[in-house]
Amino acid sequence: MIFWIKRYLEERYRTGSLGRLEREECDEIIMIGGGTGVTAFTQILHEAFFPSRPVTTSVNARTHFTLLHCHRTPSQLPPSEITNDFAQYKETDGHRFTEKAYVDDLDSDVDDPPRGVTHGLIDKKELEKVLLQRGILKRESGGIWSTDKVVRNPEKKVKVLVCGPEGLNVSMAGPRPKPNALPQIGGILGELGFEPSQIIRL
Repeated sequence: MIFWIKRYLEERYRTGSLGRLEREECDEIIMIGGGTGVTAFTQILHEAFFPSRPVTTSVNARTHFTLLHCHRTPSQLPPSEITNDFAQYKETDGHRFTEKAYVDDLDSDVDDPPRGVTHGLIDKKELEKVLLQRGILKRESGGIWSTDKVVRNPEKKVKVLVCGPEGLNVSMAGPRPKPNALPQIGGILGELGFEPSQIIRL
């Protein structure tokens, strides 16, 4: 028996945090999920690639989606009913969809992670590598006496969606702001130069 349910009603798309996607066009949408948090993204992806009615006006033919999802062990990876959809998106819209799965540890009865799965964390080094590949970050020369530095590419319109355990949220974007407090972004995304308006926590 399989239950992987985290469905958002249509109103959730039009209002609140997800409604922000509708008001701005995006070149890149980065989705970072932990555990069952990945299911929030499966609905968005399904409606983006196979829409009966597009979920947002920002999701158009040029928007590229990158899905990074982490799980404790291979046995806790999403079921095939979910991952088969990812494979289909890659086959039909490979130029618009990138997906990478990660596991913290291996199960006791295996020596290697499944094919296509990375044994490791979505840490700053890994996220930086992915964002450099997408052109969301870029390297700038530090001159003769300094090392190169990585900066955010201002020409890219980017939104980053984070959904998962609180530890993942804090690691990626810092503690959630208190009510009525000015929005702030910490964590890895803050270190990489992202602004509060670019981050959506689900």
